[in-house]
Amino acid sequence: MNVKNTYKHIYKLYYVAMIKGYISETRYIVTIQKLCSKGFKTYHIENFLELILNFHNLNYFDSYNISLLLYLRDIYFKRITEFLEVFKYTNKEKVIDKIRDIKIVLCNKLKIIQSFKKIERYDNALLASVNMGVFDISQWEEYTRDDIINRLKLIKKKYFTNKQLKYMCCIMIHLEDLENYKDLETYYLDFIINIENRIKEYIEHCNIYDNIENDYEHSCNKLSNGDNSMLDMRYYLRIIECL
Repeated sequence: MNVKNTYKHIYKLYYVAMIKGYISETRYIVTIQKLCSKGFKTYHIENFLELILNFHNLNYFDSYNISLLLYLRDIYFKRITEFLEVFKYTNKEKVIDKIRDIKIVLCNKLKIIQSFKKIERYDNALLASVNMGVFDISQWEEYTRDDIINRLKLIKKKYFTNKQLKYMCCIMIHLEDLENYKDLETYYLDFIINIENRIKEYIEHCNIYDNIENDYEHSCNKLSNGDNSMLDMRYYLRIIECL
C-alpha cells in the first residue's frame, strides 16, 4: 500500500470514529493536522466536502472549520504551485512566504502589461491634417502597425517567456506572420487583455490562499485558548461554489 492510500485509510478511520462518537473533536483535529503536515491532501478523499458537512450537522463546528480550511488550502496551493514553477520567485522556505513573493512578481507583471493597453488614436489635429491633404492617413496606420509589432516583440523578449505565455494560453503569433496580419490592433488588444485577466486570476488565488492561511492560524489559536466560537465560513462557501 502506498503512502497516499495509507493516509486516506487513516483519515477515513478517524472520520468514522469521530462521527460515531468514539473519539473527541480534539483527537480528530490533531490527526488531520498531522496527516496534512506529512503530505496528506484532503482532495484525495472522494466527496470530502459532503463528508465534513456532517460535522456541521452534528454541531462539531471546530472540526468542520478546520477541515474546510485545510481542504481549501490544499486546493489553492495545488493551483498556485503550477504558476509558482512558471514565474520566478525568491526561494523562501515557508509556503506562505513563497506565495506572497510570487504575488509581488505577479503584481509587477500586471502593471507592466496594463501599460501596454493604450494605443495612440487619431486626434482632431491629425484628422484636420488628413482632411487638408497635408497628411496621409496610411502613414499613421503604418506607424501604428509598426508600434504594435514592436510592442509584441518587447513583451516576448523582455517581460514574458514563451513558457509563461504558453501557461497562460496566450500564444503569440509568429512575429513574421504579424507583418501581414489583417486586424492587428484587435489581435493585440485581445492578447494584452488575456494576459491581464490571467494574471489577475493568479493574484486572486494568492489572496484567497493568504486569507485561508490567516483564518486557519486564527482558528488554531482559538482552539488552543479554549474558544469554541465558530468562524464565519460564508466567504469560503461562496468560493467553493465557484470551484
